[in-house]
Amino acid sequence: MSTNSSELYEGLWETITKDSLFFIGWFREAHAIAFAKEIASHNIISQGDKLADIACGNSLYPKVVSRICGTTFVGIDLSYTALQETRRLLRSARNDKACPILCSGLIQTEASQLPLASSTFDIILSTHTLEHLSRDKETLEEFARILKKGGYLRLEVPNSKKQMAPLFRPLERRLDKLGHLREYHPSDLITLLSHCHFSVCQIYYTDFLLFWFFSSIEEYLRPIIRLFKLDKAMHKLLPQNGPAQHALASTLSRLILLENKLLKKNPRGMNICCIAQRTD
Repeated sequence: MSTNSSELYEGLWETITKDSLFFIGWFREAHAIAFAKEIASHNIISQGDKLADIACGNSLYPKVVSRICGTTFVGIDLSYTALQETRRLLRSARNDKACPILCSGLIQTEASQLPLASSTFDIILSTHTLEHLSRDKETLEEFARILKKGGYLRLEVPNSKKQMAPLFRPLERRLDKLGHLREYHPSDLITLLSHCHFSVCQIYYTDFLLFWFFSSIEEYLRPIIRLFKLDKAMHKLLPQNGPAQHALASTLSRLILLENKLLKKNPRGMNICCIAQRTD
């Protein structure tokens, strides 16, 4: 990854951490719950497994996977600010004795150069990462190296704009400004993974109308909140980590999971997901 890319992502995470309403909390929590339950449904993860999340950001997704599936995780990200935010959120989460989150380490590094021992992890999560990297093949080879034989990779990349539903394309074009270098087609992923010691078990699609709807609301609501300085009012209406937020997130997660389950074979979704197993 280039120096310019590193500066882009560092600046992005600095913006996120300064703007408390950059994410709608309950929507992101709902998406993470649906994500974790979807992974659990594929029987690729077991209690006590060691998980690596590559480009973990603030580690929302591996934290929820850890809580629901009983795994330990290592978070890896290029951004120092993102990992600092993870540390802050993990400190807050330690107060929840009923739902322990087992983080065994946070590492700042590039995805293609992982300072981790070979054959260490049972599962790797890579969500919206590969399309940002100039060396995607070398990165997948690193994933295979740190995975145990028979371990699983759950990979997610944006769908090709030519293939996804026209309704979703404007949102994806705006996301392209975050440094996307390429698009993938399922056949591209199958070929690429087969050259990197992986056997593809399943390819499917996720994120349809619900994700598009709430992401669009978030995008247009954010500048209005900033303009009229409504942060405090929004926090009072829906406190972060409050019972109302968790209740909304739990309900919405079921709807997201149902939509993704019903439409997983529909190639018009926003994301291509791939489950692959290390073969040797």
